Amino acid sequence: SAGVGQLDDAHRVKGAAAPGLLVVKIGGPAYRIGMGGSAASSMMQGDNRADLDFDAVQRGDAQMAQRANRLVRACVELGDANPIVSIHDQGAGGNCNVLKEIVEPCGGRIDI
Repeated sequence: SAGVGQLDDAHRVKGAAAPGLLVVKIGGPAYRIGMGGSAASSMMQGDNRADLDFDAVQRGDAQMAQRANRLVRACVELGDANPIVSIHDQGAGGNCNVLKEIVEPCGGRIDI
């Protein structure tokens, strides 16, 4: 939702994945976002199926966004003790995509 932000120079590059690091997902329910990929956006108007559309469309939740923002801000304010090594948004690829990208090239084990 755009806006003007500020970023400390120490946070301009993501840290690398390493054995022993935890991957933590914050935010509201993801429903099945990403299970339909971005396929629904590639269809001709009127050709899409409701179930595919539901699996591909992200839904906003202002209250959860505010909670996530406060958590990230609190971590950043810890300075050198900030536990966040890398941060990644979940787009149309959903869990299937974001988890793979955040642990690359180290790999990881995901407990659901």
